[in-house]
Amino acid sequence: MLSPGSASETPSELVRRAMKEFEGALLGFTTGIVGELETARDIVQEAFLKLYEQEPGRISEHGLKAWLYTVCRNRALDSLRRRKRFVSMEDDTLAPLPSHDPLPDEVAAQLKTDLKDVAQYYHAQAQKSKSTADYQEAAKWYRSYLTSFPDDPESASTNYLLADTLFESKQFLD
Repeated sequence: MLSPGSASETPSELVRRAMKEFEGALLGFTTGIVGELETARDIVQEAFLKLYEQEPGRISEHGLKAWLYTVCRNRALDSLRRRKRFVSMEDDTLAPLPSHDPLPDEVAAQLKTDLKDVAQYYHAQAQKSKSTADYQEAAKWYRSYLTSFPDDPESASTNYLLADTLFESKQFLD
């Protein structure tokens, strides 16, 4: 077996060999961290791209596997942090919209869609995980929708979903 960075192994050959030896295991490892196969595939591809861009000889033969796993782990954790940062907002940023400053229709429509999508995402996560924190997060987003759009025709169905979330999490007094 050729050592990485040797004069006889090009970066393309190194990546091909590494993919053949480690791609399946890296994909399983990364999917276990991020929980989504497509995201894991993207992360593993990024790791192989990063390997291709390394200076010849920078990664030793015995360190190749460890290097690839480290890159995948770090990228997977970055992905989780980005995902959490995307949906994690402080409650004060979810204050009701001032009635004297209406949103343009297209912005309001997008905001309604986004609020419901985030709430339903956490609701589905909670139904899988049975985690009280996920149920609370879903309830927070449903409440944000109801507070921001109290007169919307979809408020009744959103209120039902909020009640369903609270019932499933046994938060009967909320």
